[in-house]
Amino acid sequence: MADSSWDTYTPDAPRRPAWGWVLGALGGAILIGAVLVAGLAAVARGSRSGAWPLVQNVVTRLRTDDRALDLYRRNPALVERYASEADFLARVREFRDGLRLAESEPAPGPEFRVSSSPFDVRVRHRAAGGTWIEVGMAFGGPFRPAPPGEGLVRLNLAKDPKDLRRRSAPRAPAP
Repeated sequence: MADSSWDTYTPDAPRRPAWGWVLGALGGAILIGAVLVAGLAAVARGSRSGAWPLVQNVVTRLRTDDRALDLYRRNPALVERYASEADFLARVREFRDGLRLAESEPAPGPEFRVSSSPFDVRVRHRAAGGTWIEVGMAFGGPFRPAPPGEGLVRLNLAKDPKDLRRRSAPRAPAP
């Protein structure tokens, strides 16, 4: 005998209205955006926490001519500010006595300012010896390659914070 189940009527499942699909997609996009923003903020906090060790490392290397030249050679981006090793070394010697740092990290304020993103960190600090130093480090990212060398892209020294942006030497000619 034939089974009669083939002849049974089942109504269609209720369909979700179009506005329901739109709200669901919008909610998903908001959730993904919130996760991305939280992740980027965590990475930026991480680069911010390494700001003081970065300044200490750079200042330690600037204390002798040999280590200062090694810093210059390992960071090709410094050529944009200092056209030659001699220009770089002359600038470092001029400000070396004023590059004494405190033992501990200073509190954020006008004399110690850190700005960071997931891709870079920039520190501006007035050393205990009176010299202003601005250090910038760049990192690679998903859409940005890492800079050549150690990643140091900015190193400025000055007696006045207004002078940190001035070039000490003309740019080197392009090859």
